[in-house]
This record gives sequence, C-alpha cells and structure tokens, in this order.
Amino acid sequence: MTNIIHCADLHISKAEEEYSLSVLDNIVQVVLERKAGILLLAGDIFDTFVDADAMQHKFRDTIRRAGRQMRDLLCRGKP
Repeated sequence: MTNIIHCADLHISKAEEEYSLSVLDNIVQVVLERKAGILLLAGDIFDTFVDADAMQHKFRDTIRRAGRQMRDLLCRGKP
C-alpha cells in the first residue's frame, strides 16, 4: 500500500520566507519518515504569483529531498 501525504493552502511567501521554508521542510520530513510514495499539495501553494516567481527554486530544492522516495508529486492550485 502506498502512503499518501496531503497538504493544502501552504501560501509560501517571500515576506515569510524562513517560516514558509520551515513548514515545507517539516512536510518533507514527514514524507521521509512515513515513507510516503505520494505527496499531494492542494490549494494555494504560493501566496501570490510574485511569491511563486521568487520562491520556486527554493521550493523545488526542498521538495527534491524527498523526490527519490516518492513515486508522485501532485500539485493542484493557484498560482
């Protein structure tokens, strides 16, 4: 059976970068500890399009830490 971790409405923002990345880091830790095969991020991942542009590389770098273990990463939301 595949473990699924589901999170919603992260609202990652440049103004709250340290906090935003610490929350994302905690999510990755849960994925690794629970050996989740799927991470589902729903709702608003970033707070604004400007935040998405500014934070996308740090978001990807953080998520990649769990990438080898996960079978799928599903993102649904705006922006």
